[in-house]
Amino acid sequence: MQLDAIIPDEAAWLRDYLAECAAQVQVHPCLPAPMALSLLSLAVSGAVEFAGRPSHIEIPVIWTCTLAPPSERKSSTLRRLLQPWWETVLPVNAPGEAASVLQVFTARSILGGDTPGQALIAADTTPAGVARAVQYRQGRQGIISDEGHVVAQFRQSVAQGGLDIFLKGWSGDALHIRRSKAPISLPRTAIVVGLIIQPDVATSMFTAADLIGRGFPQRFLYSYPPPMPGARRYADVRELDQRLSQRWHAHTHDLLRLPRSDDAPRRIALSPDAFAIYATYTDGLDQRRRDPDQSPFQQQWYSKAHGQALRIAGNLALASNVGTTEISAAAMQAATRWMDYFAAHTAALYISVGEADLLLFHARRVEHWLRQRCRSEVTRNEITQSLRCNDLPRAADWTPVIDLLCHRHYLRPLTWHSSVSGGRPSSGYAVNPALLSSTNPASENPDNPGNPT
Repeated sequence: MQLDAIIPDEAAWLRDYLAECAAQVQVHPCLPAPMALSLLSLAVSGAVEFAGRPSHIEIPVIWTCTLAPPSERKSSTLRRLLQPWWETVLPVNAPGEAASVLQVFTARSILGGDTPGQALIAADTTPAGVARAVQYRQGRQGIISDEGHVVAQFRQSVAQGGLDIFLKGWSGDALHIRRSKAPISLPRTAIVVGLIIQPDVATSMFTAADLIGRGFPQRFLYSYPPPMPGARRYADVRELDQRLSQRWHAHTHDLLRLPRSDDAPRRIALSPDAFAIYATYTDGLDQRRRDPDQSPFQQQWYSKAHGQALRIAGNLALASNVGTTEISAAAMQAATRWMDYFAAHTAALYISVGEADLLLFHARRVEHWLRQRCRSEVTRNEITQSLRCNDLPRAADWTPVIDLLCHRHYLRPLTWHSSVSGGRPSSGYAVNPALLSSTNPASENPDNPGNPT
């Protein structure tokens, strides 16, 4: 995908900056581009909202997950995109006039404070830490990282009951927490997640039944830019164009300074031409969701694609003009191309990760289902009827999955005799008690709960 296709001419400065950034770091332009979308959405969250129709409102939040193998210069790319966020920005004062305490506090509250709880961007935080940060930040928080430990924290959030914070932050819902000493009550939340991680790390999200079941990984926009090994030349490294860099800095700061209040955010609607493009795109999504060849994961991903397209278009419109009140047809067309790009990469990622570990993936689905039912015995028919999907449409297809669960002692076969009226005996299984314990959840290795591997 070329930047010309996914960034409209009205935001040519952004396209030029991403191309310059990629050339300076010597990576593919589609490595920094998705992260730039997430950062733009974080900057405007809480200040604007996008309207497809009066009854369809989307917040700016965009979650991206860009995959890059080791030594693909993930950190260098992210560092250049984040530079405006770490600078101290103070209002312009008359010569010799010192900044007031209020001005200093305002600048810190925009671009990060003196403590991790005050920072607008975090990379290492627990659900409780995110809740406190969101409260301090008046409902918004960014989780931006090039390390895979963040994905592990998402999985831990399920056990801690904190995944709702992230889901509400993606949807823009109200957040009410009354279990702590200092209750939290926010009418709106916005949590932006931007990741640049290794492909193997994504496996833990695609094969985690606890996350899949809550629709968490289905909210990400995935991309896998082409690696650049053997194409880099040390002698070709050059300094970043300061003019373009300053434009990126200035525009980021302009977005951060957009007014925010307790009232409704500024609404940005589609132009008539943009509405026509958007309506055609959303109608086509219904056909994709009904495609029997789509996996359940892809069907769920497509169910959120119409909202994602509107969010991207709105952010591209703001990249063109901070004060805009309308999403242009060019921005909407570019957003649909973005979504086609993300859809193709999501499908390829599911095939490479999901099918390679398809057996393990569905075994974990069964494990999650068993935990929810909390029954000591289960029949084969109950498993296949409750969890049947496009990947495993027939009852016979579930035999390897059930065999794997028996081999790892999640299930133990039972010998059931036929009833008095005759007929074929049912296949029953005893469930490992460790799965049913609410105080000691089962580990990945039920034979040795102390060893998760």
